[in-house]
Amino acid sequence: MKGAISLIFVLLCIVSKANTVRDSRFIKFVPKNGCNNFPPRNNTVCCIYMLYELGDVDDACCGYNPYNSKKDLCCAGREWKGGFYVNRCCGRIAYNSPDKICCGAYAAMGDACCGPTAFYKHIHSCQYTLVPRG
Repeated sequence: MKGAISLIFVLLCIVSKANTVRDSRFIKFVPKNGCNNFPPRNNTVCCIYMLYELGDVDDACCGYNPYNSKKDLCCAGREWKGGFYVNRCCGRIAYNSPDKICCGAYAAMGDACCGPTAFYKHIHSCQYTLVPRG
């Protein structure tokens, strides 16, 4: 009985998410294994448990919502508007790759990682921890 209550709670959360979708292209909630057993029709996309009609520019899913994968970036289900400043993902965070590097779950200034810490190789070296060069 406890498992059934948990499943009902999860489904209610998903239905609640579907009812608050920011997009008028939402067609319907797709229960039972979500999108895995639901082949999309032409001009539709199934994002997790929700079926959408595709617009002129959206072509893929980012989490629960369709997005334009040619222009924008999807980082672990979070959509980031594209452009010069966001062109790589570091976990759920978008960052600019020429200026930063992803070390673990953090993007920071540097050209190498020492564990979760970014550093510049011409200033430091990594021997389990950062060591100044010189």
